[in-house]
Amino acid sequence: MNAVYKLSWSPGGQYLACPFQTAPYLSIYKRVGKSLIKLPDPDVKPNGSANSTTFSPDGNYLVVAHTASPFVTIYKRSGDVFTKLANPATLPTSSGRSLAFSPDGTYLAVTHFSSPYLSIYKRTADTFTKLANPTTLPSYIGNSVAFSRDGNILALGSSSTAPNNLILYSRNGDVFTKADLTYTVPSTTVYSVEFINVDDTVYLAAGIANAPYVILYRLVNKELVKQSDIIGLPGIGNGLSATGNGELLAVGTREC
Repeated sequence: MNAVYKLSWSPGGQYLACPFQTAPYLSIYKRVGKSLIKLPDPDVKPNGSANSTTFSPDGNYLVVAHTASPFVTIYKRSGDVFTKLANPATLPTSSGRSLAFSPDGTYLAVTHFSSPYLSIYKRTADTFTKLANPTTLPSYIGNSVAFSRDGNILALGSSSTAPNNLILYSRNGDVFTKADLTYTVPSTTVYSVEFINVDDTVYLAAGIANAPYVILYRLVNKELVKQSDIIGLPGIGNGLSATGNGELLAVGTREC
């Protein structure tokens, strides 16, 4: 059986990217009515087990994080054809784990399994250039990353010990700086992060290794305020995904 990890839909739901643990490592499907039709494989496939995929907000770029160098593979879409772009000049240092585009498609965050555990790229046309590392970084595996809706905050969950297992970076131009926030930091590994927007209210959910398995914060006057625990989750919060209006939060768990 070929394990599938983080699937991703293109904006509008026209394309579905499926990362696999064995060859061909990536399949892309096009939705036609209620059917999914597999497209021909890209010209160059990822050369290692694929852990995550993401589309750019305009649907023109598809990125795959995987276990063999170059650790991240970037495709540009033209119609139904996905063509590999040149690798970034500076690559992640090891297996790519999770991915996130900023809402305007300018920045791409990649977490990985070795120092610095987070790499941030700026896109100029079809070129992705690595930015200088933030001053504060996790000290162990970067598990998950997410941008806020306005693109000004980047949340990162990692296997570091507290307080750097949950880091919020504030963006000023191309510089990402650990935000000067006070909040209750999880005492254990943070596997997933997700921003939730309900009208003008912004929440951050963090999936963690121990009960209650998801911690929910509200962003108030640039501070994170912990909310009441979510009750009844059966195990580790491995994955989080919120609807666009914030009314629903899906939690993928691994029972202990």
